[in-house]
Amino acid sequence: MINYLEIINYIKNNYNKDWMTDSQKEACDRVNEYLLYDDVVGIYGKEGVGKTFLGWVFVMDGFKYFEDEKKYKEYSKNVPYAVIDNGRLTNIKDIRRLTMTKSEKVIYITKIKSVPYSVKLTLDNSDIVKVLDNLKSLNININKNYSNNNLWKIFRGVVYDW
Repeated sequence: MINYLEIINYIKNNYNKDWMTDSQKEACDRVNEYLLYDDVVGIYGKEGVGKTFLGWVFVMDGFKYFEDEKKYKEYSKNVPYAVIDNGRLTNIKDIRRLTMTKSEKVIYITKIKSVPYSVKLTLDNSDIVKVLDNLKSLNININKNYSNNNLWKIFRGVVYDW
């Protein structure tokens, strides 16, 4: 039996841009546009709307993903393009202080807006359908109608029901 972490790791190692929801595609386009104007761009939204997955997608474009600020600080090398997930800083000056000597461009992912050039990621029913279709492509049976607006809860429910 495959467990939750095995599936998460499989997705991390095998995802592609085709897995993005329409909301993520739109947010991705806006982030790329904002990166032309500022060195630090934010992605924010409620828990479970797909921010982390969107951060992983930027890895495909040459960014290095960091699970949080602590992992970013501990990394000893300069990182020209960084994604910092689970951001806790709320003041842009603090965020710039954290990143300015190590990175040229940063995507800072949080639950609340903390960066002037930020994109709010939201979730709608078509996004949920897309995520469920992605899971089905991994031969995971979807036995219920999931209408929760938190992808982590849906994902856990699907995996544990499977």
